[in-house]
Amino acid sequence: MSRFHSYLTNSTKLIASYKPGSPLSYYLKKYFAEHKKFGSKDRKTVSSLCYDYFRCAHFLDKTFSIDQSILHAVFLCQQKENDMLKELHPELNSRIHLSIEEKLSYLNLDSKNLFAYQEELSSEIDASSYAASFFKQPSLFLRIRPQRKKVVVEALQKASIAFEEIGEDVFKCSNSAGLDKVLRINKDAVIQDFNS
Repeated sequence: MSRFHSYLTNSTKLIASYKPGSPLSYYLKKYFAEHKKFGSKDRKTVSSLCYDYFRCAHFLDKTFSIDQSILHAVFLCQQKENDMLKELHPELNSRIHLSIEEKLSYLNLDSKNLFAYQEELSSEIDASSYAASFFKQPSLFLRIRPQRKKVVVEALQKASIAFEEIGEDVFKCSNSAGLDKVLRINKDAVIQDFNS
């Protein structure tokens, strides 16, 4: 069995056993602590598959099995070619660069079903845009502590973590960057919502 089949099998088990009520991040952390066989790349991949799945589960589960839904969720949530899709679902991988509207059309999914609670949204919110935002993992923002900018920049560069300076002492990074392994969070920088 390839590593991709293993990732898919483990993700399917995790998703099936997850009980809503506690954050998925805590559940995954506890699971990986109990199952030491997963290396850091394995944990990152399986976690990403689970998050992609839950971003899309509301409308995918009505049509596909969990393992099929995971592959379709990867297709919908990713923008770059994906090794797992290349092996397990090459026709999706070849279309991964399509817009979200084109991807939904290819899967015969109606964009009106993306968000379960559209009637609860205020009239000022564009329901289609809001629902489409679920497919993108939000960026992570760092507010640099006073006199710590040089330390933070050097640590990020040394760890090959891409970042963008978007304001004075504010950096934007990928949410999966693993900043807690290279920075002293709340001492060198604070992780914050951009609107804060």
